[in-house]
Amino acid sequence: MLVGWSREAFDKLRRGRNDAAHNHLFDTTKALEALDLCWRLGDLFDRSMGGKRTVAAFVSPTLSVEAASVDPEEIAELQEALEGHRRSLAESRIKLSEASNRIEAERRARAEALIESVRNSKSAYVADVARRQARPGAGEALPEHPRTPRPAPRHHHRHDIRRRPAP
Repeated sequence: MLVGWSREAFDKLRRGRNDAAHNHLFDTTKALEALDLCWRLGDLFDRSMGGKRTVAAFVSPTLSVEAASVDPEEIAELQEALEGHRRSLAESRIKLSEASNRIEAERRARAEALIESVRNSKSAYVADVARRQARPGAGEALPEHPRTPRPAPRHHHRHDIRRRPAP
């Protein structure tokens, strides 16, 4: 069970991870704080397992000279490109949604047309039957419902294979 600062440290890591993932944060200060917490939790675990670390403190990584001197124009270009990609993604999602709606509308139209066709066929059949019944003796028999012939039953005989004793 976690108590005290270790519980708070895990909770802070969880909240920071969720915040970074859902809000698209790229904060190096928070990332370094998370690394420090992870190191301290790892050190606590190592000591609880009887280990003895040779490194006694967290040593923060340093940014390279190249990363420290980022060109503001390059950042602006990258942000502009990112916005363009976001707009393109939004447009693609709209097109996909419209295509899904169009496919669903076509499916519904086909189903409705099939239902209407069946209703029309049924109405025509009922009208034909009524017309034939209204003219008795005209010599027209009602159409028979087509039936599928049944296969002939198979007879399975059990043969007694045992030998009879010789007389």
